[in-house]
Amino acid sequence: MAAHHVFVTGGTGYIGRRLIPAVVAAGHVVTALVRPGSETR
Repeated sequence: MAAHHVFVTGGTGYIGRRLIPAVVAAGHVVTALVRPGSETR
């Protein structure tokens, strides 16, 4: 399966924090949009 590039808004929010690891584990590339000053882990 070909890797897709996925753009996620709200990467540090409730859903983004759970969605991003799952998408990466599936072999896709993620770019996340976060607000300035957001907690990034």
